[in-house]
Amino acid sequence: MNRSQIREQIFKLLFRVEFNSQEDMPEQVKLFMESPTLDKDEDNCKEISISDNEQQYIINKYDDIVSHMSEIDGIINDNAKGWSTDRLGKVELTILRLAVYEIKYDNDIPVSVAIDQAVELSKRFGRDESYSFINGMFSQDFLLRSVYVRGEVSNVTYHPSGHIYFTMKDKSGTLSCVMFSGKRREGLKFTLKEGQQIVCGGSITIYEARGQYQMYATDIVLDGEGLLYEKYEKLKKELEEKGMFDACYKRSIPKYAKRIGIVTAKTGAAIQDIINISKRRNPYVKLFLYPCLVQGEGAAISIVNAIRALDKFGVDVIIVGRGGGSIEDLWAFNEEIVAKAIFECNTPIVSAVGHETDTTIADFVADMRAPTPSAAAELTVFSYEEFIEKLSKIESDLHNSIIAKVRNSRLKLDKAKLIVEKLNPAYEINNKRLSLVHY
Repeated sequence: MNRSQIREQIFKLLFRVEFNSQEDMPEQVKLFMESPTLDKDEDNCKEISISDNEQQYIINKYDDIVSHMSEIDGIINDNAKGWSTDRLGKVELTILRLAVYEIKYDNDIPVSVAIDQAVELSKRFGRDESYSFINGMFSQDFLLRSVYVRGEVSNVTYHPSGHIYFTMKDKSGTLSCVMFSGKRREGLKFTLKEGQQIVCGGSITIYEARGQYQMYATDIVLDGEGLLYEKYEKLKKELEEKGMFDACYKRSIPKYAKRIGIVTAKTGAAIQDIINISKRRNPYVKLFLYPCLVQGEGAAISIVNAIRALDKFGVDVIIVGRGGGSIEDLWAFNEEIVAKAIFECNTPIVSAVGHETDTTIADFVADMRAPTPSAAAELTVFSYEEFIEKLSKIESDLHNSIIAKVRNSRLKLDKAKLIVEKLNPAYEINNKRLSLVHY
């Protein structure tokens, strides 16, 4: 049996769930496997055999789908725009369940194949409107709003309008793709060529006139980097949904930090840049380096341990970072355990990973992002010279304010003296005496 035939058997077995109780299904599975399997087309109907291995494969897939059934139905209910599982037709529901399982849980089935087979099953077993319905479920607001597909580039065409038309292919099939000109600036950082292995992100829809699915690409990266980029985007979305990037959790960086912790490698440009800038700006600020691995195996846990140690040690602010590199070099700062350590840290953290164009998960979670380690030093180490100048200005302003206050107080005192003298009885008697003399 080929893959399509095996999938059809899984579909038929899964379809029986709608007509039998959970207790009855083991017996139904047994009866289904013992009954003859027919392969039907327009011209003939013939019986096909299923090997023991194929039977076991079908049963294992069925059991796995059933084990995820509540999650699968939850996904359908959350994304089906009012078409809850209890309102869907039994054929359409079974097709969707199988498709969702293959897209989300079955790593052996490419997304494009899962969609294609869902459409084919709807044509073969559904009603006249089933095809359009399944198409709508995938194209409007379902799992394919944001997917990543890996494959080889072929048939690349750069249109005068700026759009790029191309095909992605692997051993399972092909997928027509288009990247519109408006997406190229941010979504494509290299020249797309024949034969390249890429990971393409975007949305998939089905063109009903031809019965073909196609992908609207929003970002394309070379494979290898693409695997990490896909993982990066997935974790970024998960942590964002948890609220870990929310501004309400961001703490302000101390304006006059005197004790600064640094999490980076003990050798390299990053620590030297921070030391040099710190000495230039303020030789009195104390730096505490907790050396750690910043790339390779064990780097993530090394960074986590350094953050926790400095947080417990007691500093005013912590710089977490390293110099530039590829996405593989910077990957430790995209690990979930590092993100959680930054989020849970009681001490404000400045993330300074790579160059200005590099962005990691750590940057989103940290209280402040610096484009480079040098910039982090500029932001956290206050300038002693500027501080003294500001202090001198405050001292001068205070001195001038006191002098002005004393001057005004003396004027008020002199004025008060005149008033008191005029109200003095002796002053009045003296004025009367002078009046009598002149009289």
